[in-house]
Amino acid sequence: MLWYAVKLLYRMEVSGEPKASLLDDFYSGLDLFFEESVLLVPAGSFEEAYEKAETEAKKKANVYENKYGQTVTVGFYKSVDCFALFESPQAFTEAYSAIFCGTQPDIARRYERCTAEEMHVLRQK
Repeated sequence: MLWYAVKLLYRMEVSGEPKASLLDDFYSGLDLFFEESVLLVPAGSFEEAYEKAETEAKKKANVYENKYGQTVTVGFYKSVDCFALFESPQAFTEAYSAIFCGTQPDIARRYERCTAEEMHVLRQK
């Protein structure tokens, strides 16, 4: 049995009109977000690691009302990658590694993050 780091994407969609009385300066109006997550999974193969990670990810599906009275739907979107750890997890173990090519703008776009203000629409009541 080896350890694998499986990278997953979750999709968060905001739907419905916000209640005017709940709007504040932080309301961004954004309605689609993705979360990248890496899970450490003990498994006998890459295929088993993906299967276990996806099963766990699907348990995190959730629907809730945000602070603006809108519905937020959170669910597993897809598996992105899997990395076999070369050593058992401990402090400073490399849990994930990926090599990709592209231009400077491609890299900037890949690592662009939402601001705290933009994510207010994901906050629960």
